[in-house]
Amino acid sequence: MALQLPDNFDSNVNLLRKILLNFASGQTSLNQTLVKPFSETGVWQYATPTASPITTVASATLVAAATGLTPYVTSLQVYNTSATASLATITSGGTLLWSGNIAASGANPISLQLQVPLKGAVGQSILFNVLTTGTSTLVAAQGYAA
Repeated sequence: MALQLPDNFDSNVNLLRKILLNFASGQTSLNQTLVKPFSETGVWQYATPTASPITTVASATLVAAATGLTPYVTSLQVYNTSATASLATITSGGTLLWSGNIAASGANPISLQLQVPLKGAVGQSILFNVLTTGTSTLVAAQGYAA
């Protein structure tokens, strides 16, 4: 007994082939560009130089502004070695993206792997801000721009 395929089998296979080829090329079947988070293009990393931790109310630029690109933070590590606890924020274009308490004396360092990345403003830098004087804060962050 021969296998009987539906009449539209060939057209369905061709449609699936077209969808897969378009996805591989970065386009949908409607010629819309696919957004591929965590792609190799535009990947960035930032780490506070260990010789100069953030010690005053200050900002560190995690990723610089790039015309037409949106920066994203995918993971963050924060460590405070001083006896002074602090509040830290991440901002972009004047918008608060994240805030957290940084414990004193290296207790409970922050390490975040973000399931949904923090999305900065198009063409704007992402800043890490320490809001207390007298800390000794180290920060590392990873992300991408698309």
